[in-house]
Amino acid sequence: MNTLKSKKAEGYRGYIFSRNINENFIPQRVQNLVIKDFAKRKNFFFKLSLTEYIMKESYLTLGALVKESKTLEGVIFYSYEMLFDNVSFCRDILLKIVKNKKSIHFALEEFHVKNNTDIKNLLKIIQIKKNSKTFVANDALKKLLNTKNKIIK
Repeated sequence: MNTLKSKKAEGYRGYIFSRNINENFIPQRVQNLVIKDFAKRKNFFFKLSLTEYIMKESYLTLGALVKESKTLEGVIFYSYEMLFDNVSFCRDILLKIVKNKKSIHFALEEFHVKNNTDIKNLLKIIQIKKNSKTFVANDALKKLLNTKNKIIK
């Protein structure tokens, strides 16, 4: 009789932040509730979340999660806005997870990544959101609308 445990991939690990996400503080318990609800609706076996360190641009926990992902079915991030700090590094991390043939989910946006094309699409979405945020923050939209109103009158 073989008493060794199976090496079959099992469950989905959550990934949450202890720092701000896109300049908003989201309590860890709220992030976990969103991930847990997402996993339940998708009938995923949820294996709690790893929490990233609070230091700016720290992704040490995410690096550990990539190593662990080999034993998981996939990873559930709270939001893709968690990747805004260092998009190129996070792209490499996502590629490693996909290369391991694991799925990546973003619970808040209900977005799923399963291949390189999905990663490219996600990065486009992130870039558009970052650019629009800068556009609004610089009052460029207000200036554009004021110019347009002057032309129409």
